[in-house]
Amino acid sequence: MAVDALHIDVPRVGTPRLGPRDAARAMKLESLLDGLRNPDLTIETDYSLAEKYLEAARLSREVERPRAETERLLLQARELASRNGSRAQQLRTIYEHAWTTFWWFDDVHLTNKIYPQAEALAKDADDASDIELLGNLWMVLKASFDRGVIDRQDGDPQVRLGVLLDTLSRLAGNSSRPSNALYAEGIASMLSLTCSIRDRVRMSEILKILRSCLRRSEGLGMYPARHLFDLILELGDFIRDVPEYDRLFDDAQAVEARREGEVATGARLLRRGYQLIQQERHLDAVVALAKARELLAKRECLLEACGAQLGCAICYERLGLFWAARREATISFHQAMFLAKGGHLPQAAIRAASRLVWLELQLGRIPHVLAWSRIVSVLTRAFIAQGDTLPNLEEEHENQDLVLGILFLRANLDELSHLTRLRLRLPILG
Repeated sequence: MAVDALHIDVPRVGTPRLGPRDAARAMKLESLLDGLRNPDLTIETDYSLAEKYLEAARLSREVERPRAETERLLLQARELASRNGSRAQQLRTIYEHAWTTFWWFDDVHLTNKIYPQAEALAKDADDASDIELLGNLWMVLKASFDRGVIDRQDGDPQVRLGVLLDTLSRLAGNSSRPSNALYAEGIASMLSLTCSIRDRVRMSEILKILRSCLRRSEGLGMYPARHLFDLILELGDFIRDVPEYDRLFDDAQAVEARREGEVATGARLLRRGYQLIQQERHLDAVVALAKARELLAKRECLLEACGAQLGCAICYERLGLFWAARREATISFHQAMFLAKGGHLPQAAIRAASRLVWLELQLGRIPHVLAWSRIVSVLTRAFIAQGDTLPNLEEEHENQDLVLGILFLRANLDELSHLTRLRLRLPILG
């Protein structure tokens, strides 16, 4: 109004125009928000709704929606996560809230207030990846403490670091989970490195530990080696003229080249294995898929490893080796569910669980059939809730019900007397 009243000649600022990527994000955000205003509670759970609110919050901050709108979505995600009882999801929602307030809203004081909430969940965690989230927050806040932006009375970074290192030490001492233990050791080294950036002697010692972690990671499929490679490269922005870093970088390049070569070979064997299944050459297929499974047993290509494992199950099933098939399908299922910890349920989990229904039907183990059928039902709801579809799944469920009915019809009188107890349970199982 002042410009118009005083007739000041200033350039007019038009409405900001979104680029193609931001436009796509904005469209996806509106679609998500429409679904969240009227969620289908027959398929949605607190867990799935929390994931959708979290995704909406990420999109909102990326397209620079008002802070109040983005924070409302984050707080709703946190509330839903606290209801369903998943510690990992609660930690992720708190982390995203803190990360957003720091990097998008420049509110270091609110981030510092959120930190203890994340620490309370992370310090009892069993996965090093959860502790890494807390470590990320600690590192960005440490810089604010060092610059005097935050008073040390509001949270001593050294005390917080002690909690982090104690937790990581506990995980590193768990030899029953070697990949997780080594990951924890690597995270502890990275955190220690940030406190030793001006001490070249100490820095070299820590870099030697990281080289040791890198060497020991070979053969550990679940170790996040690719993530470590990226971190090592980023260290080069801060570490200069330190010979031990150059040796660490060279080792990382060599290990990465070997892993990528194995992944490429494994991918070709995986495709060949399924070609052989289609040709009904099941013995040849299981040989190819077993090799693929071994080469693809790496965190960065775990979804492909699930496919190889499930392919082995299909081969064994068609060869009449049902127990061997059950073992392969069970491993495939657990690998797929590990991926689901990130918040997105992969199709492979439902495929593996459905295969296990068929295998238990052929083994005649009705209680196990019902248990796996229930798991498939729950996973299908979650899969649909995240906006995905699985072709032919309903038809497959109907066929499984028909075969289960045949098993009931084949039961003798003594078995039928026991089956009457299922009368009240079957409606619950769907």
